[in-house]
Amino acid sequence: MNILPASTSDQGSRGLARLICREVYQLTDGSLIKWQAARALGTRLKVRAEVQAAAKYAVAQGWLEAVGNPIFSVVLKELGRALFAKDPPPPEKPKV
Repeated sequence: MNILPASTSDQGSRGLARLICREVYQLTDGSLIKWQAARALGTRLKVRAEVQAAAKYAVAQGWLEAVGNPIFSVVLKELGRALFAKDPPPPEKPKV
């Protein structure tokens, strides 16, 4: 079986997609209902030229939902929030 590595382009899109998701997470405090402008995210992160490909990658992974073609707005989905949400503390053991 011959497995080919992901292309450099895919790896770049993945890293940038995670960066965009993290930025949306931070700007919205992890909200699943607060939309962010894709162009503004690209400007903020200094990646305007690549933001469309990265946002499409994030949508394909289930991390973001997007509207428009080209994409003009994005919002976190549960999988995207889970990338950056802190683990909840373990439950306390019952006192005996």
